[in-house]
Amino acid sequence: NGYSWSRLALYPETAGYLADFCNQLDWTPNDKLIVEQNFYQKKFSLGDWPEEIDWLVKMTEMAVRKVGISLRVCGLESWKVNDVAIQRYDGPAIGIDWHRDFASDIGLIAIYTVQGQAQLDVETHSGEIERRLFGPGTVGMFLGPDHINGVDRRLRHRVGPPLARPEDGVIVPRISIALRMNIGLCQPK
Repeated sequence: NGYSWSRLALYPETAGYLADFCNQLDWTPNDKLIVEQNFYQKKFSLGDWPEEIDWLVKMTEMAVRKVGISLRVCGLESWKVNDVAIQRYDGPAIGIDWHRDFASDIGLIAIYTVQGQAQLDVETHSGEIERRLFGPGTVGMFLGPDHINGVDRRLRHRVGPPLARPEDGVIVPRISIALRMNIGLCQPK
């Protein structure tokens, strides 16, 4: 259907470790695009991300390739991350309004939430809106364009502002780690 998600992709301790690491990064404001968005970011490309992220990249690549092979999803059997975007949503404004991910992010985009929580709305291919709550340890996987067959599998979606924790009502900034294969960053072999 174009996307999947898992609420338990990372152990709470693992999400906490990654959140601690991410909270120490030097953040820059988001890029100004047509889509309304409000977050801070840190980007890494072509494998120069720190070891705190490297294991996540390798494990995700391995899982995506295995699924790509077993389900025969074109392009996923050779999916290789070359673009990591870490984003911090402080709120209270919207995180990212309705959009489709970049056409240059091919195959699949994996987005892990390591801190905070927010609602994600996804418009399915049939036009229905599905809502998911993304909290620490959650991963969302969105199919990207299939550059081999020329099929654009991207879905429109939006990310809401950080939500208050149910146990104490405190709003904690949401931090996500997006792993992408950006064809614009691929180097010739």
